[in-house]
Amino acid sequence: MFSRRPLRTVTLLALVTFAALPALADDEADAKKLAGLVGVMNWAKDHVAEGDEEAEYRLARLAVLKELDLYVDRGAIEKGEILVLARAVENSGRFLLRDLDRDRCERFRKLIELERWGDVLKDDEDDD
Repeated sequence: MFSRRPLRTVTLLALVTFAALPALADDEADAKKLAGLVGVMNWAKDHVAEGDEEAEYRLARLAVLKELDLYVDRGAIEKGEILVLARAVENSGRFLLRDLDRDRCERFRKLIELERWGDVLKDDEDDD
């Protein structure tokens, strides 16, 4: 006779796998945005920081890298990809399709310091 137990196991495994796919996609998108944010902090340190602000941008960059370690551990992004994405933002001076400036960089830095990752990861729209 045919046992239904293996069929149930396979069905359950498939449901769990497909249920996790949207979360994995969200993790990957969030990880890529955070990797870009590393580039924002590097760009800000080099282009807009004055005096002690340079150290603040370095600390913010380290905080983002620490948060990215969680995504690396989950397999959402690889360390090499973080470097490539960060360099792309740093070299272009653009993040989330908008040019970087002092106000924008400062806002990101403050959100990082407050560990407001949800706000950092939202698409950055003007309040104008």
